[in-house]
Amino acid sequence: MKRFRFLSVLLMVFSAISFVACDTEPVDPVLTENIGENQPGDAVFKVNFSDETHTAIQATAKFEEGMLSIAGVMGTNAEFVSITLDDYAVKTYNEAFIGYYPGSSTAGGYLNINPETGQNNGQVVITEVDTVNNTISGTFSFTGYYVDVEMNLPSIAFTNGVFENIPITGLPQNPGTNPVNQKLFKAKVNGTAKTFGTIMPISSAGTLSLTGTNVASQESISISVPESITAGTYDLEDFTDYYAAYLGGDSSFSSESGTLTITSNTGGWIKGTFEFSGHDFDDNPMTITEGEFSVQY
Repeated sequence: MKRFRFLSVLLMVFSAISFVACDTEPVDPVLTENIGENQPGDAVFKVNFSDETHTAIQATAKFEEGMLSIAGVMGTNAEFVSITLDDYAVKTYNEAFIGYYPGSSTAGGYLNINPETGQNNGQVVITEVDTVNNTISGTFSFTGYYVDVEMNLPSIAFTNGVFENIPITGLPQNPGTNPVNQKLFKAKVNGTAKTFGTIMPISSAGTLSLTGTNVASQESISISVPESITAGTYDLEDFTDYYAAYLGGDSSFSSESGTLTITSNTGGWIKGTFEFSGHDFDDNPMTITEGEFSVQY
């Protein structure tokens, strides 16, 4: 099995914090700053790997359309861990999707799916959901496998993962509304129209990363731009300040060429259109056309 399939998590590789709006909009997502320095009762997101404890500087969680997504940003290089579950109840989950993305200078990341068997591993335990203060807590662990198996990189063990008092939005009793804006992320992949209904915005060190995932087909598109970007048209190229990537099963690639048009970036909403092309790991040409997004961050 040359590639294994992706479901959410990690910038360009993993995703899943907010969702395309239907009849209602979720409340604004919350980012918790400097959570590693907080006192007991404040937010914490950390995990051990590579002989170190890695503590997030930002964390967020969201539940909507039957899915819970939790993400912790580990540093200023867009490094983060993401967890996706099919519920938010207090219990043990043995079929979670968990991933780690090392940062914006790296083409791939690690996912808790064994490329030999196609099975996910690890465990997530939700220990508390505080519906008064809207926070969620729990533990997690997993073994991460690099998404490009041809690079033959060793797997990484992630242990003693903890998330405590992470602000959560979208709980059923607090859905929120927004009559003005509507979330959207869609595009054509090699001519086939796709809606990427799970949308994850991450802001870190002046960079804004927008990732949309189609959960049913397990495909993701990510766009990375400066957070201060203004209306205009920009070139999308591989690993510059403006780039994009597509991830989906056996066909994953980053933007070798393309354009991004920002129509507006104001009031916490960014909107625009995009198209880009490149080659997957097997050197097959890939195109993304008629892309459009409207994302709250």
